[in-house]
Amino acid sequence: MTLTQTLTQTQAQSEPATQPEAEAQTPPETQRRRKISQRDLRLHSREIMDALELGQSFTITRNGREIGEFVPKPRKPMFLTREEFIELGRGLPHIDADKFRADIDAVINPYDDNPDPWNR
Repeated sequence: MTLTQTLTQTQAQSEPATQPEAEAQTPPETQRRRKISQRDLRLHSREIMDALELGQSFTITRNGREIGEFVPKPRKPMFLTREEFIELGRGLPHIDADKFRADIDAVINPYDDNPDPWNR
């Protein structure tokens, strides 16, 4: 089996929808790293980067000796839950909406006598 076929198979197995939740939460240090040679890295860099993006880790070898590792960067969650969002705002001071609006109006156009934009 070629490296490209192996990486394609790995990518199919690494997709989040097909992984059990326990496997998806396994830290990168405990996941099995594939060994690839310097030559494979040079010849198949796109496939390796695609697999890396999907969570696969690699150990790079030169002349059979391990010289480095490619480990995916931990992903930050894109969205906060409602509870997390509320918790972030707990320590913020209260804002008076009328005073805040007056401050914004004073900065945006302090010389405008007509606040209605449709009557300008």
